[in-house]
Amino acid sequence: MDVSKNLALRSLYCYQNNLKNLDINSTLFYLDCSVNELTDLDISKNSDLLTLSFVQNLLTKIDVCNNTGLYLLMCQDNRISIEELNAMFGKLHENLISGRTKYVYIKNNPGANSCDVRIAENKGWIVNLTSDF
Repeated sequence: MDVSKNLALRSLYCYQNNLKNLDINSTLFYLDCSVNELTDLDISKNSDLLTLSFVQNLLTKIDVCNNTGLYLLMCQDNRISIEELNAMFGKLHENLISGRTKYVYIKNNPGANSCDVRIAENKGWIVNLTSDF
């Protein structure tokens, strides 16, 4: 699915569509592409992204280093290893988001039970290992 030219699009909910590819624009605030077959998701140009959910996909990593307004990251039920979860935590921003608590959900990833959640917690994120949103 290619919505990269839809520059007025601020929210995209493409839940449960058997998507294998997703090309998005740089103006999104909210993205939910859960329950698909995505193996890659490039959000590097989405600096205004506030919430991201890609639950139940086939991703092995995600790069959030440019997402400085992000406060909700839901990546449970993917294929993210210990090393990649730790790398993702290392790239999470430390910004305070007015009136928002920052959450990251990582349940049912291969690295979830052994990763170093302190990396994210030291940046003000609450890491949820056990429950859904």
